[in-house]
Amino acid sequence: PDGKWDIYHAERDVKNYGKRAISNKFKKKKVPKNAVDYTQLQKHTVVYLWTFTIWSIKDWTFYGRTNQEFKEFLENLHEILKRQEHKDVKMYIYVHNLGFDFTNSLCNILDFSDVFCRKAHKPIYARTADGLTEFRCSYMLTNSSLGNLTKDNIRYKKNTDYDDYLVARTPDTTLDEETLDYACLDTASLAEALSLEL
Repeated sequence: PDGKWDIYHAERDVKNYGKRAISNKFKKKKVPKNAVDYTQLQKHTVVYLWTFTIWSIKDWTFYGRTNQEFKEFLENLHEILKRQEHKDVKMYIYVHNLGFDFTNSLCNILDFSDVFCRKAHKPIYARTADGLTEFRCSYMLTNSSLGNLTKDNIRYKKNTDYDDYLVARTPDTTLDEETLDYACLDTASLAEALSLEL
């Protein structure tokens, strides 16, 4: 519950955290997945849900549960845009507080060739090595919390009443409708706010 990592995550995300995160006690003997000694592990974050909104005449919000699903989603989206436009299309993706998502997820699944930061772990933008995708920090662009940024929106506003951040979740955790709605509203409200600002 306090965000400590367990053996589940160690087995599934070695690229991100390496073997250092798993204590020697776990390496020497086979430990059942339900017998975790949290005192021997470091704290880490794990992607359990991602959302992505495409804002247009009809807005679309997509979601997935793992880093791999997100990577595949971006690859598929790029292929669809390429077929539609008959050429490579550069995607600009806004992320509110890009530093968090970049440090905890994106840099582990995508290769970046150009990252511009105002200080360590605070990127303003990050370009993938293939040059086809650029992630931009909407927080740096607007200097506003998502709640303040979306308060004048017409269709979608950030749900500021949701307060369930201390629940430990994994990609296998069953999510209730409130959690999904909250996550989808985050990206839909950001997309609407940016459409009004840009």
